[in-house]
Amino acid sequence: MINAKYILYRLLIPAACIFSNPIPKPKHNFIVVSHRGDHTHAPENTLAAYSNAIAAGADYVEIDLRTTADSQLVIMHDASVNRMTDDSGLIRNMTWEKLQTLTVRDRAHPEWGRQEIPLFTQVLDLCKGKIYVYLDFKSADPAAAWREIVKRGMEKEVISSGPAKMPAYGMQPSGKDCKDCRRIIREILLTI
Repeated sequence: MINAKYILYRLLIPAACIFSNPIPKPKHNFIVVSHRGDHTHAPENTLAAYSNAIAAGADYVEIDLRTTADSQLVIMHDASVNRMTDDSGLIRNMTWEKLQTLTVRDRAHPEWGRQEIPLFTQVLDLCKGKIYVYLDFKSADPAAAWREIVKRGMEKEVISSGPAKMPAYGMQPSGKDCKDCRRIIREILLTI
């Protein structure tokens, strides 16, 4: 059974935030979002792909946020490392120390070389003041992400539609956890 509070969270909180905290003004007449970075000359979701998006003049980079077994926030679209590295396994079961031993590559373009899996903090540091960030919570704690955003003064440079499935982040949509999650997500610029 779907929790009524969860439905209200998904429908009303984002809608309320759109009007009270609008998205940043784009550089163009339309918003240019570089999905997983500009990965036409670098593997997706890497610092090189995000640097390409900045150089190309995009308004936003879209990043996919996941949490490691030791609670580090990392960037990877897939739940596993299978497609983008030479290893296999779920990110949530790997430590940051293990992920640092892996490199991301695009199998169709070996000439692009190999890149490190970036931490969320590295991406924020790269993007600050240069490009806005569209944050896709794949499997990550919004509170941990928010702490890093605030630490860098990027509250007005990051938007998100919020986590799609709150329980995946260790937050049940009821009681104190629900209130904490709503409070945090309200503070991140939200769009639908």
